[in-house]
Amino acid sequence: MKKWILLMIAIITVFIACILIIFNAAKNQVNNQLDIAEAAAMDEGISVEKSYHYYGSAPYSVVEGTSDGVEKLFFLPENGEEPVIIDAADGVDQEQVLNMLEADDNPQKILSSKIGMEPVGAVWEVIYEDEDELLNYYYVKFESGEWWRTIRNL
Repeated sequence: MKKWILLMIAIITVFIACILIIFNAAKNQVNNQLDIAEAAAMDEGISVEKSYHYYGSAPYSVVEGTSDGVEKLFFLPENGEEPVIIDAADGVDQEQVLNMLEADDNPQKILSSKIGMEPVGAVWEVIYEDEDELLNYYYVKFESGEWWRTIRNL
């Protein structure tokens, strides 16, 4: 009986170690992609203030920063295409987008809001919960401030 217990403990330990190794490898890959995007933005003369991933129609690493005192948004596609750089002042701000969402729907809790890139161009993505605690996505075109689409009740 003692051998079986020791064998089970060994199997569980190996299983947990494998899970931790896989998780660490996946996390390092994600962090490496952000490091690559930040380095590419710095090569363009953009000082990095914030970086994150955007997973829309295609995955992008997004870097927010400044260049010569002008706020910039740097989008690096993770498929190897050329990066896109836009001025942050050329689009609507987060407060305007949240006001639009309040007018269109009744969000109970805003989970996140960030800028991403879609086939229509740069977009604001707001993820929120409604009164039924269902997950919803609200998209607004960054440059024009026009509503683009909403994904409801996930």
